[in-house]
Amino acid sequence: MSILLLLFLGSPGVRSSQCYSRSEDLEPRQCSHIRRLYTSSAANSPDILEPAPANNYRRWWNNSWSVVEQGGQQHAASWTGTDERRLRSLVRHAHDHGLWIRFYTLDGATQKEESRNGWFRSYSFGSPAAAEQRWRAAQQAGVDYLASDQYEQLGACLRRGQKSSVSTVNHKKLPPRARIVAAESR
Repeated sequence: MSILLLLFLGSPGVRSSQCYSRSEDLEPRQCSHIRRLYTSSAANSPDILEPAPANNYRRWWNNSWSVVEQGGQQHAASWTGTDERRLRSLVRHAHDHGLWIRFYTLDGATQKEESRNGWFRSYSFGSPAAAEQRWRAAQQAGVDYLASDQYEQLGACLRRGQKSSVSTVNHKKLPPRARIVAAESR
């Protein structure tokens, strides 16, 4: 039986030590956490944002969209080739370090939808078309996980794009489950 333990409380050092000191009975030990970035900026290189490779404790690289487009969803302009290259470089860096990569929360809701559903305005690109463009770009770049409050629209978009999706994943460097997810998505 495989067990995945996610630890979210405390500082990264505390979480790491708790993982290694309290999980001796797990074999093989599969501990993970989602790294919170305090230097989230599209101006920083991937090596600064995420310098370490995956290990038993760390498997995910969790990001706000602000590491792709400066200022995140609310300040995103038209999607450009520069944005595309930035996204691909982040995905390549994560996969080269054996990490899954996740972006949160990519929405394209109107103000009315945000208000009606209690969604955060800061996560919205302002239009469904702008969000869908980024969902497709993330899928084509090989992003492992996307979060959105608009999960039905996101799912439909990803299903439409499956046939044209190009994988840039170096499968040999990914943890076993990531290889399965990547293979299933082709």
